[in-house]
Amino acid sequence: MPEALNCLGDNAIFFGRRPEKLLEFGTSRRLAINNTPPYKFAYARTALKYGLKARGFKPGDVLLVPDLICESVLEPLDALGFSVTYYPVDHSLEPEWGRMKGLLTPQTRALLLVHYFGQPRSIAQSLAFCREKSLLLIEDNAHGFGATYNGQLLGTFGEIGISAPRKSFPIQNGALLHLAGSQRPDVTSLQLQPSADRSFWRRVKKWLQLLAPAALLGHRRAGVEFRRRLGQPLPYASQEAFRDLPLARDYGMDADVESFLAEQNLAYVGTIRRRIYRIWEKWTKTQGLVPVFPELAAGAVPLVFPAWAKSAADSLQWYERGHRAGVDIHSWPTLPQTIVKENGGAMRCWERLVCFPIHQEMDMQMLERRLTLL
Repeated sequence: MPEALNCLGDNAIFFGRRPEKLLEFGTSRRLAINNTPPYKFAYARTALKYGLKARGFKPGDVLLVPDLICESVLEPLDALGFSVTYYPVDHSLEPEWGRMKGLLTPQTRALLLVHYFGQPRSIAQSLAFCREKSLLLIEDNAHGFGATYNGQLLGTFGEIGISAPRKSFPIQNGALLHLAGSQRPDVTSLQLQPSADRSFWRRVKKWLQLLAPAALLGHRRAGVEFRRRLGQPLPYASQEAFRDLPLARDYGMDADVESFLAEQNLAYVGTIRRRIYRIWEKWTKTQGLVPVFPELAAGAVPLVFPAWAKSAADSLQWYERGHRAGVDIHSWPTLPQTIVKENGGAMRCWERLVCFPIHQEMDMQMLERRLTLL
C-alpha cells in the first residue's frame, strides 16, 4: 500500500482549509446587532454591495478590478449596474501600475485593491494613485480577517473595506464592512441565513458519536479517509467545477457568530497562521515551488500558503498528490467567465497558482510528519 494511503493514527486527519466541522450554536437564532461599525453581514459580497450603496455609487459607474479575482466579487457589481475594467497583477500579485493610467475613463469611480490571501498589498501606492486620479479606494480583505499594516487593520485605509472571517473560522457565515466617513448602510432589509441541517436524524447521529468509544470513532474516521483518498481528487483544474449561484437574499451575520468572533484572540490566531505559513514556505522551496510573496508581512494573517508551480500540468500533479496524502492542495480563484474566455494572463496565473491549507487549529508537528507523505 502506498505510504500516502496509510490512514492509521494521526495519518487519518485531513488537512483542510478549515476544521472539518462547522461550529453549531443554539437553535434560537437572531441577527447580529448591526448599528455600529464594522457592519455585520453573512457574506463579503453582500457587505461590498451595501458599502457601495452607502457611498452613493450609481449605475454606469466603472470600477477598476484586478483580473485575478473571484467571480463572486462581481455579483454585487452586476446587481447594482456597475461596469468593470480589469487591470493586470504581477507575479507578486501587486497591481501593474504602469498600465493603470491607460485604463481610466471619465466614468471610473474607484479602485478595488485585493489583499490576496491576507497579505497586505501596496496600500501607500494605492492611496496615492486614488488621490491623484480622484478615485475611491475599496479594500477587499476577504482573505485576511484580523490582518494589519503598520498596526492598522486592513480594510480601514480606503473608503470601503470588507473582510470575511467565515473563511478563517469554522462558522457558517460572517463578513464585515468598514466605511470611512459618516455614511451608514441601510441594513434593515437583511435576513437571517437559513441554518445548516438540524434534522432529527442529524442530531441522533451526533448523539451516537458522542457515546461511541474513541477507538471506534478513530477506526471509522480512518476508513472514511482511506476511501476518500482512493477516490477521485476534487476537480481543481476546472474553472467550471466550483461556480456558485448568486445569493438568494441579502443575509446578515448570526448573533452567535458575532459573539464567537468577539471572543477570538486575533493576535494569537495571526501568530499561529504565520508559523504554519513558514512550515509550508520552508518545505515547498525543497519541492521546486516558488512562493508568491517574496516576504510575509509582519501583520499578515495568511489564509493559505500560495506558490507558483512550473506549469498547469505540474499544478494538476500537486492536486493529486495532496488528495492521496489527505492534504487539501487546491486552486484559486473561480474567475469571471469573461476572463476565462479571454484566456490571457489571469488564466496563466490561475493555472500555476497552487494553495496549501492553513488554519489555526492545525497541529504543526502532525503537519510536518504529513509532509513526509507528500
